[in-house]
Amino acid sequence: MADDRPRRTSFPRRTAVLSARRRRSSSFGRTQGRGRDELGGTSAGPSGLCLFGAATDTWNLGVSALALSTVLATHRARAEAPITIFDNGFGSRATALRIGEDTVDVSLLGARHSRRLHRGDTLLTIRAAGALGSRRNAVIRCIRASDAVLDLSGGDSFTDLYGRARFQQVLLHKRIALSQSRPLLLLPQTYGPFRSRTSARAARAVLVGAAEAWARDRPSYERMAELLGPDFDPARHRLGVDVAFALPAATTIPPLPTPLASWLGPDRGRPVIGLNVSGLLFLDEASQERFGHRSSYRAVVAALLRQLLERTEARVVLLPHVLAPPGHPQSDLEASLALLAGLDDGHRPRVCVAPRPAGACEAKALISHLDWFCATRMHAAIAALSSGTPCSGIAYSVKTQGVFATCGQEAHVADLETQPADEVCARVLWSFERRDEVRHLLAEQAPLVREAAARQLGEALARVAPLRSAPGVASGRQT
Repeated sequence: MADDRPRRTSFPRRTAVLSARRRRSSSFGRTQGRGRDELGGTSAGPSGLCLFGAATDTWNLGVSALALSTVLATHRARAEAPITIFDNGFGSRATALRIGEDTVDVSLLGARHSRRLHRGDTLLTIRAAGALGSRRNAVIRCIRASDAVLDLSGGDSFTDLYGRARFQQVLLHKRIALSQSRPLLLLPQTYGPFRSRTSARAARAVLVGAAEAWARDRPSYERMAELLGPDFDPARHRLGVDVAFALPAATTIPPLPTPLASWLGPDRGRPVIGLNVSGLLFLDEASQERFGHRSSYRAVVAALLRQLLERTEARVVLLPHVLAPPGHPQSDLEASLALLAGLDDGHRPRVCVAPRPAGACEAKALISHLDWFCATRMHAAIAALSSGTPCSGIAYSVKTQGVFATCGQEAHVADLETQPADEVCARVLWSFERRDEVRHLLAEQAPLVREAAARQLGEALARVAPLRSAPGVASGRQT
């Protein structure tokens, strides 16, 4: 680890060092990190569209799915528009994203949550640079040159459910965009719940200021309308579907290890089912109280896996969707390994942990080969539903029910908040028993949802783009 502490120097040399530092680094311009342009150079040119809240460099495959789906939909709707993704890296970089059968060129630009306020890629510094009218900060330049700023809040983080600090981070993206009088397009996401009035007021101000705000399910849309009150405008505040429904699965799957390769072969003989275990809930002993659950999530998934093995002949694949390494507090991999280790020797040969996928498209391809799937992570469930794989969801917040209802599958959600452990397990097992029926229903419903997901962004951009020449309309009310 690098040592950040200042080194002692003699007085004359100290003066020279400080002068050099001032030349190299401005709080509102250049920064000293890696990257070709960093944040004060001149290579960050005009950008057609910018994307906050869905980077491709996280461990969360759900966030990656949102980013890739948005990039692909944007590319198909407006191929000539350059796309910049604000991510957790350093400086300005160019890359090509492989999304299904398409390859899309994008720019990556660091815009990071950090306490290092001397860096121009720190979000608080970016906001200050914008407020002071700086032209040296590359993120501010990119936003000002854009046709619109798109924002996804990671799909479900526009809430104070995950804590005040996380909510303030999510708000900061939107406030930066609005402060530069660019159209802010909130893509389909969950709004709320909000535990405090302060959070609700802050969220309302953003929704009023946005050029358009889309909810990804009916309950969230109704919460948005209630929050806005007389400022609700159906022309700007719309109901859509999660953009990840349109994510294409990878066309090929890399060779699978044993025993998974034989399990998923053409002569599999018995059902192969998937179980996604959330590290967020499994590894946090306080999650039951924090989220208001009636039962311990760890106890529920352990009981569920045991019952699946005892009552069926299925083989079970534990499929992490947040790929943080063991030791990270949200690691689905660590949760899966712990669950596997708790099985008795008689059941363990029928359970394996899926290999780490190369990305969200590859994870979706693997899920599409399962006979049935049970997920806690929302975008793991969306990968199943959108690929026509029968799926049950274990809900720990309000978001799950509405997204499943998009495909007419709300009955297949078990709710940790309202149901005791035995009812959660019973609901999931009920879903497993109806997998063949559900597969036929999804064969009809999933294509319609995928089409809606692919179409909605193009329609929104067609409305938002003309706002570039009308700043009074584009900016809405600033927060």
